[in-house]
Amino acid sequence: MARVKAGEQMPDLTLCMYPGTEKKLSDFRGEKVFLRVLRYIGCPTCRMDIHEMNVRSQEFADKNTRLMVVIQSDAEHVKADLERTDEALHYDLVLDPEMKIYRELDITAAKDKDGLHGDDQEKYLALREKVKAGGYVHGDFEGEELQLPALFLIGEDGTVLYSHYAVSIADMPGVDEMLQLL
Repeated sequence: MARVKAGEQMPDLTLCMYPGTEKKLSDFRGEKVFLRVLRYIGCPTCRMDIHEMNVRSQEFADKNTRLMVVIQSDAEHVKADLERTDEALHYDLVLDPEMKIYRELDITAAKDKDGLHGDDQEKYLALREKVKAGGYVHGDFEGEELQLPALFLIGEDGTVLYSHYAVSIADMPGVDEMLQLL
């Protein structure tokens, strides 16, 4: 599948919603949806992103936008991690341990660890410091360790309004940037 661009229709993805219900992306027609595709629940950067979006989830709701995060993790890993942090999620977590969504949207992995970190070392080191300052540590490894993230804003009619395929783990819009897109 080719990469999805702004102005195109988002494929009608099958979503395995945590803790286990299955939905289609078309079930959310009539709502704006931010679909943020990360690595897995044990990734420290992903843990930070999941937490930051959770803390600020009401800001998305206030802008009539559903927030969904896709990760490679299975339900057992997510449950264990959420119990460990004692954090209840206030948005939709989509489990994709078979990486079907990643393939369907052509979200690729980096070629190596240097590629995952990217060419902008200053940006990567700032992200790493933010993760460390937040106390986020690595959990279990799952799926594709070198997986790159992506972000899509989908309109109420299923049209992609914004599409971003990251070139490194640090090349992702933060919560403030996401909210500005609304």
